[in-house]
Amino acid sequence: MCSIVLNKKGIQVSVSVVVFKEDDTFIVYCPSLDLAGYDDDETSARKDFEQMLSEYFEWQLEHNTLEADLKKHGWEIGVRVRKEPKFADMIRSNRELRRVVDRYDYSKTSINYAKSAL
Repeated sequence: MCSIVLNKKGIQVSVSVVVFKEDDTFIVYCPSLDLAGYDDDETSARKDFEQMLSEYFEWQLEHNTLEADLKKHGWEIGVRVRKEPKFADMIRSNRELRRVVDRYDYSKTSINYAKSAL
């Protein structure tokens, strides 16, 4: 289950991503947050995505907008755990993901992120 756990210890994140190649560029796309990273090889694209993910959470938490943004993207908001929408639901509701699934060979995996509270 991909989710976000936010507590006094910090934040722990697991999100689904699709990895695909468009022309000569590898793209790592997270449909549940509408974030992507890209580069000339898959490893560098993953690193770019992880940097984007880190910046996303830093900005959202600093501006106290995480809950609203997650709701906008279809996340289920619980007391302690925020659950990512099901992949099939994301395909139905996300035009970009539907384009990727229909057009490219892709792999689906998850990426984890954690940051301790200061």
